[in-house]
Amino acid sequence: MLRRVALLVFALAVLVPSAASASAPSVTIRDYRFVPSTIRIPIDDAVDWTNMGHHVHTSTSDLVDSAGHYWDSGRINFGDPAVDSYSSPAFQASGRFAYHCRIYPKMTGTVNVPVEVSPSSGGKSTQFRVTFANPGIGVPPGFNEDVQIKRPGSRLWRVWRKNQTNDVDIFTPDRGKGTYRFRARVQDDTTGHHSAYSPPVAITVS
Repeated sequence: MLRRVALLVFALAVLVPSAASASAPSVTIRDYRFVPSTIRIPIDDAVDWTNMGHHVHTSTSDLVDSAGHYWDSGRINFGDPAVDSYSSPAFQASGRFAYHCRIYPKMTGTVNVPVEVSPSSGGKSTQFRVTFANPGIGVPPGFNEDVQIKRPGSRLWRVWRKNQTNDVDIFTPDRGKGTYRFRARVQDDTTGHHSAYSPPVAITVS
């Protein structure tokens, strides 16, 4: 894999197709769809795409940064085990990443990388650990992370942390008992282009 293994799957890299790994979550490419079309993975996991159809396809991020697509598999051929799969580098920050096939653009899919909150429940004085990038590494240079919160009784998402480059922060409930939700997105420092927000993750405060 020679596409810049630089920290994020979408980090300024152009990745050369490689054989799928044995342990990564997998997406099967069929004519003309990705199966499953939506996949959910933890931070610092990768995704394998394997072409089981009868045509050449790609896995290409919708999001474009200052260096090009956040990821682009190139041609994933069919019928040849050496070139019929592509394994991404790790997704090292939270977000919702839409992608498509460049050859058949109506083929679309999504990789969801939610934030991780621990513990999942607690009291009003509990300190919750909200992780939105690879622990110990943080968001790679050139990118930052926005984290939003939806507090109990509110219909609106509010900024909780903005332009973060670290990996984790501590949240102490500030609206009493109820359900709090968190989501995050990653963005390019230079262009401002960003992923969509990740699916929400909830904690319960009692």
